[in-house]
Amino acid sequence: WLQQLELLSQRVGYIELTEIIAPIRARFALTENHLEEALFWMHGQDQRDADPGYKRNEYIDLTKAHILIAAGYAGIEPDAGTRVLECLEDWYAETDQAGRVSVLIEILILQALALQLEHDRTGALHTLQRAVNLAEPGRYMRLFVAEGDPLARLLRHLLEQQRGRKASGQVTGMAYLSTLLKAFTQAGIFFPSNLHAESQPLLNPLSVREREVLRLIAIG
Repeated sequence: WLQQLELLSQRVGYIELTEIIAPIRARFALTENHLEEALFWMHGQDQRDADPGYKRNEYIDLTKAHILIAAGYAGIEPDAGTRVLECLEDWYAETDQAGRVSVLIEILILQALALQLEHDRTGALHTLQRAVNLAEPGRYMRLFVAEGDPLARLLRHLLEQQRGRKASGQVTGMAYLSTLLKAFTQAGIFFPSNLHAESQPLLNPLSVREREVLRLIAIG
């Protein structure tokens, strides 16, 4: 599909779409644990970013951040944490101001992982707590689970911290945190396979939260 889309975009001269296909491929490579392929794209993109006339793109910068995080935890990019924080600083401010919750959660998760790479556990947990607070009303899960073991470990530390604060009444979101952690080990329960999705005759099947809202509407 991406090949067909690339051919079509080249045929009609849709340069912006052509440029976004490469980072989509890089994300696929990252998902399939082909880190070297993703890094190859990122290093080529770094050369383009160095051009004074290059206009930054949010999706491309977020893709680079995901790759840097993976490379940092793999011990390949020693300055990955610093680079991610620099890369996302402007996008964080812009997204926060615009109130784009899902992208803001993604950025906060990446920032938390970057701070952990920088050995700033306190900052990482504080940043992750904000991501969890924003995510809880919408019951976001995929954005967290997609980051794998490094984020699961950080979430466990956050849950332990919250349990320590329970006595003082400062605790928030413990039930949601527990649900998130279960999703890392029981993904099939929280994210139905395509076989289950076939029972919904929709192009984009409803999320768990959307079905819950519909049930609540139905019962008044």
